[in-house]
Amino acid sequence: MDRIDGANTIDLGGGNRGFRDRNLVAGLAGTQVTAEHMNSVQEEVMAVIEEAGLTPDAGNLAQLLEAANMLYGGGGLLANPGWQRLPGGLIVQWRRNLVFATDGAGQLSGAWTFPITFPTAVLGVAAIATSEGSPVNAATIVAGLPTLSGLPLYGAGWPASGTGAVGVIVLGV
Repeated sequence: MDRIDGANTIDLGGGNRGFRDRNLVAGLAGTQVTAEHMNSVQEEVMAVIEEAGLTPDAGNLAQLLEAANMLYGGGGLLANPGWQRLPGGLIVQWRRNLVFATDGAGQLSGAWTFPITFPTAVLGVAAIATSEGSPVNAATIVAGLPTLSGLPLYGAGWPASGTGAVGVIVLGV
């Protein structure tokens, strides 16, 4: 990409070309906006949007910002549950003390819907059996096959009646 190079540009300082308004009183023509310049700007913006995996949408005037946040970090909710988008597009989502009822035999099953849907893929899951935020050594927790929007969880070794709590971290893009 280059700066505007049509007729009647002005020097913005340091040899950087810029736009000039037309001034009818002074008889100055405005800067000529060329197709080459506009196509260059368009393709630079589209490259960022498409690199983020977004489909161009003429009705969405926030796509460039969304793409920049996805690729370079930004956006998140530092709470429980929470998520954070890191530079490069990696998304981390978490949940502490996700509580499920046991089935009377010390087993539990349930599902967690992520705070945000992963745009492309889930890369990895870590789950731990917890009680009030502390690990529970006798209990096990297994993550099922995740979707872009959620995760099934299964556990064993819990008290026969009551509840079990799970802590989960999920990585995706």
